[in-house]
Amino acid sequence: MEQLRKTNAFMEKWIYVIMPLIMLLGLTSGQGLSAWTGWTSFLFMILTFISSMQADYRKFVLLFKKPGFLVLFMAGVHLVIPWTVFQISGLVFPFHPDLVTGVTLSTLLPLGVTSIFWVAYNKASVETTLSLVSLDTLLSPFIVPLTLSVVLGSHVSLNVESLTMNLLKLVLIPTVLGMLFGEYVMKKAEKPWLKPASSLVGKACLYIIVLLNAASISEQIDAIGSNAVLLVVTLFVTLIFGYLANFLIASVFTDDRSERVAISYSGGVRNYTVGVVLAAAFFKPIVALPVLIAMLLQHPMALLFYYVFRWTRHEAKLKESSGM
Repeated sequence: MEQLRKTNAFMEKWIYVIMPLIMLLGLTSGQGLSAWTGWTSFLFMILTFISSMQADYRKFVLLFKKPGFLVLFMAGVHLVIPWTVFQISGLVFPFHPDLVTGVTLSTLLPLGVTSIFWVAYNKASVETTLSLVSLDTLLSPFIVPLTLSVVLGSHVSLNVESLTMNLLKLVLIPTVLGMLFGEYVMKKAEKPWLKPASSLVGKACLYIIVLLNAASISEQIDAIGSNAVLLVVTLFVTLIFGYLANFLIASVFTDDRSERVAISYSGGVRNYTVGVVLAAAFFKPIVALPVLIAMLLQHPMALLFYYVFRWTRHEAKLKESSGM
């Protein structure tokens, strides 16, 4: 069991190094892995099931006690931010509509469960993040098709019914099963190895999904040509915008720094894994490329904001001590 914990700790600490290496391996492997890409949906369902085991449906009550915040947060995360990114990326890539779709798709995805790790790392309100992410994941089969239609409906042709059914299968069913397993089995099982073992399996699923999807788009890299650097910069700015917009939303409703940081990470971190699965199923292969790049930038960006929030906390304490 100790070895399981050490392996988990290593993979969490170095995820921003491991992820690019796995993506590079997938890109260079290309056709050699193409026969295995059909497994990505199954692996994602396992990952979703494992990620949902720590969720607690009782915490949703806390969110419904703040309806104004919940409505503004959901509208900001799933409509305002994606629509703004869609308009700006259209100006940045006027002759590459697939890149515009990919960049926008990266902001239309459900909230990411990995935000919980970063909120805990910041010593902020894990309870708030867990509630927001769990509720958003349960609602995603209905929210994502709707917001995709609203934001990208005039830009791409979508089979909304098929998309909804896929999200029910990929997200909702594994999430509900994972929550039930966590509530009635994991919390009562006297098996200390179960949690680290499931966490390790989840990470393995994530890395294999990235590997297979990187391989599937390996032939599309040449298509972006000289736009590669601009695409990375655009996604970098998009991620920063997501954090700042959610921090602003949080600031409207609370003065509690812990809550503000939690809400910033909740809305700033997205489930890019479901993004690459959806991109492969419903769009051209190149659409998955911006989502994969956003996945690579996700943890370095989260670490960057960890230092930003730590610096602002230090500055606030200095002001308080000086009586300002």
